[in-house]
Amino acid sequence: MSERYSRLFSLDENLYSVGSPLLIAAGALLKDNQTGRVLAQLKLKNIGQKPVKAVKVRLVPLDTVNRLLGDEVQYEYLDLDIARDVEFGQKAPIVLPDPSARGFAAEVTEVAFSDNTVWTSSGALWEPLRRPEPISDHELLKQYCLHFGNSASCRPLEQKDLWTCACQAINRASEESCHLCGNRRADLLACDWSALEAEKEQRLAEEAAERERLAEKKRIAEEEARIEREKARAAAQVKAKKMMKIGFTTLAAVIAVVLVVTKVILPGNHYKKAQAMLASGDYAGAAEAFEKLGDYKDSADMANESHYRIAQAMLAKGEEAAVAVEFGKAGEHLDSKEYAAKLWNKIAVRNTVSAGGDHTVGLRFDGTVVAVGYNEDRQCNVSGWTDIVAVSAGWYYTVGLRSDGTVVAVGVNSDRQCNISSWKDIVAVSAGGDHTVGLRSDGTVVAVGYNEDRQCNVSSWTDIVAVSAGYDHTVG
Repeated sequence: MSERYSRLFSLDENLYSVGSPLLIAAGALLKDNQTGRVLAQLKLKNIGQKPVKAVKVRLVPLDTVNRLLGDEVQYEYLDLDIARDVEFGQKAPIVLPDPSARGFAAEVTEVAFSDNTVWTSSGALWEPLRRPEPISDHELLKQYCLHFGNSASCRPLEQKDLWTCACQAINRASEESCHLCGNRRADLLACDWSALEAEKEQRLAEEAAERERLAEKKRIAEEEARIEREKARAAAQVKAKKMMKIGFTTLAAVIAVVLVVTKVILPGNHYKKAQAMLASGDYAGAAEAFEKLGDYKDSADMANESHYRIAQAMLAKGEEAAVAVEFGKAGEHLDSKEYAAKLWNKIAVRNTVSAGGDHTVGLRFDGTVVAVGYNEDRQCNVSGWTDIVAVSAGWYYTVGLRSDGTVVAVGVNSDRQCNISSWKDIVAVSAGGDHTVGLRSDGTVVAVGYNEDRQCNVSSWTDIVAVSAGYDHTVG
């Protein structure tokens, strides 16, 4: 979208006529691109001492080569209350009758004040005021401000019947002091710039010396603080060594007591309780208690014996699947391995060979496993497996069922299809496309892996005797 107004012409800034209470601070000629009209705008500034309530201006339209164009235009700003130094009028458009105007001359012809007095133009020429010279040297300006206040920013300037203060406020020639900042005109004009330059250099030298003094003072303070810290650290180390000697003696005694309690007294008590459970026929409780004791005495062997007795007790009840798992947990105790092997051969879906996506897995008679084929995802890394009773190859992963009812898995696990380390009492496993299914000894089913098609929603299944995992579905 194009702009609504185009600028055709601009007046010189700060036009002034001797004796006028106003400046013509700025002026512009605009063309309304929608209506074709040509508009003038003036920005006026009150530099007089009295508030202004009305202003008359005269505009002379000019053509493109600055020739007079038609009649002059009179315009009046009414209902004003403009204090000194305030700008106004810039929002009031003045329509020129001839749209071919490309410039204009402007003058203030009459000003009415709040006390009902009136200033009338003498017809003197309106000319732009010179700009005061700014002080570009930052440090010199800083020195200047030390004499004439922080608002000072330029050299004073006298022109026509006005003078411009260092703070850039415009004053009448009759005013000896600036109406805005209070600086005396005589003092400003009498400023010795060479002396001011010398003062600046002296101040900078003093400031540099003060910075050096403060830096040295800070360095000395930091050095003293460092020495004190070293003294405090040394004293703390001496104290710490004394405390460490005392602490080590105490700690050694505490450790000795703790070791006796945790390694001798408590395990001994737990061992006796586990023995009592085994003697009373609480084989499950005994197995759990012995397993918690870890490598204390012959706890591992006693745990195996407990599982063996559990298996024997369950064998009489005909619970062959659970018995196979318990014999597997009994490890090398007596004839546990032989019993476990016989039962697994009888009850389990014993996949001894299984083909996956791009690899093949085989179960040896001794419970170890071999695999060949694509192995970028380590699906063939099964050489360390032992006590395996069944295998199943998925798309890019491999699952093995141990004789103790736990499960191992290697290969791709992007959909958590290998998250089977917590499974227990499993009697059959099957690996699908991206999910794994396990059959528990009690006839329930567990599953992990990709489940967008609900192929793992098997938690409510009961009385299941076999399972099989397809690519995106499960059957039981």
